[in-house]
Amino acid sequence: MIGPCPACQRRPSPLDIVAVPFAYAWPLSQLLLGYKSGKRPQLVRPLASLLNDGVPSQITQDVDRVIAVPLHEDRFAQRGFNQAAELARVLCRCRDLPLDARSARRIVATPSQQGLSRRARKANLHGAFVVDGDLSGLRVLLVDDVMTTGTTLGVLAREVRRAGAIWVGAVALARA
Repeated sequence: MIGPCPACQRRPSPLDIVAVPFAYAWPLSQLLLGYKSGKRPQLVRPLASLLNDGVPSQITQDVDRVIAVPLHEDRFAQRGFNQAAELARVLCRCRDLPLDARSARRIVATPSQQGLSRRARKANLHGAFVVDGDLSGLRVLLVDDVMTTGTTLGVLAREVRRAGAIWVGAVALARA
């Protein structure tokens, strides 16, 4: 299908563009699970390399800032790292992009989104993010590991736009 989806025609997305190069299917799904669970942190480089190779260069052209989907401090303490931030760090290094690790925060410790409907995901994420930085006039790229319904990226994108961004794109490694 070319053009906006029917849902986006009814309510336009806060995202200007989204690129997700892979399906969340075996073997990538198993690699991501191993990485995300903290059992295989050495997978960050090959996974980020897949993201870098899979995202068209025009998506990151003229990007002023890259923001990874933030984890709540409790989830970060459990996991020991933010999988999206690690992917974003490598992507930024490969493409010489500025990583912004301070502007966006997750202030609500939401339960896992896994298995929730789009409506439940949106309710789950209500008020979850805050953007402290001034992003006035900037082009911002959001990074996540897996995109299911796009709700997380959409909610964060709205906050980024409230902070002044004029363009918000998103990339994720896989689409569930």
